[in-house]
Amino acid sequence: MNFSSFLDSKYISIFCFFILVVCTILFLIIKKIYFYFKFRIYFNIFPKLNSKGISNISMVISISIAIIIILTVLSAGILGIFFRAYPGWRSTIEGILIKIGGLMFGPIIGLFIGAITDILTVILTAGMFHYGYFIAALAYGFFSGLVRTIINYTKNKSWNTLLILSIISLIATIWITIYLSLMSNEGKFHIEFLGQTINLLLSTALIYLWSIFIAVLLIMYIVYFCCNAKKIKLWIIMGNIKTRYNPTENRYIALFKRKYKLEKINFKFFAFKKKMLNTLENHEKQIADLTSKIKPDSQTFSYFLIPVLALLILGEGITSITIMPVFDSQLSGNVPIDDWIGIRLIIFPIIIVVNSLIITPIFSITNKMVSFNYAENIITNKY
Repeated sequence: MNFSSFLDSKYISIFCFFILVVCTILFLIIKKIYFYFKFRIYFNIFPKLNSKGISNISMVISISIAIIIILTVLSAGILGIFFRAYPGWRSTIEGILIKIGGLMFGPIIGLFIGAITDILTVILTAGMFHYGYFIAALAYGFFSGLVRTIINYTKNKSWNTLLILSIISLIATIWITIYLSLMSNEGKFHIEFLGQTINLLLSTALIYLWSIFIAVLLIMYIVYFCCNAKKIKLWIIMGNIKTRYNPTENRYIALFKRKYKLEKINFKFFAFKKKMLNTLENHEKQIADLTSKIKPDSQTFSYFLIPVLALLILGEGITSITIMPVFDSQLSGNVPIDDWIGIRLIIFPIIIVVNSLIITPIFSITNKMVSFNYAENIITNKY
């Protein structure tokens, strides 16, 4: 297979994923060199880990493997047999904890967590190793780590984080759209599922995909505005003071300083000053009351749910719809890839709901337990 045919094949999304990983590593290397020569600061490509950091990463990996082993035991080994017959299901379950690890430790360690988790799970459950689902585990860790990086570089400011995650989710949806367009067979997907034959038109599939994206985006913004209502009200009050009263006061003071205008504006200025002071005093009470009730961004529900929803569009969407169907078709034999793409696309909303219900509370709990400061472990001052 030559290079041009490779780009036109079903492997194009996997190829783009590895290109993205390589570009990210190269960017980090260039940034490390730039920081050293420009600021004499050591930028750590791998976050500097002490014994506590290593134990925290080990804990995340152990929890992921333990959950899969417990599920295997509780199902009397049936689930383990299913894992060996179809490792894609195992990859989907272990991916949940891999995503949490990436959300806490960044893309590079996310890749490491994905690799170690998949290998150890195969060994401890006597499962079947498949390079394709190993790549899927890497993708889960890497994409969730990118979300962590966005949270880090927006300095935990929830509004900035929301905007950037919205753009990233849009790019991921465009990625999936291009892949579906390339993989459709004469503008449709022929799906055989549970004995039913479905001819899913490409246009219908794209409308379905973009409807999911818009729905998730609306949920992200609704959750943000509901969780930050007091903060938004505070912004409005502060904005009113800045735009309404300060310029007006400055204008009256400027006129007041002109002696030939003194008699005309003297009364109006002091009347305005008194009214403004009364209004500002009332606003100050509202500001003090609101400030005391506003939680830090890292303690709000939106701080955990919004990154998870963005991750599910970015990581789960790309991995589940554009990467895993390639290997599903290889293992299933006679089932073509467009069947698997259609099936995974149809169940995509269910995956989003289930993952968000599981990952969000676990992420909020482990984030407090682990207390690993990703940002502080990236930069080391030389002097």
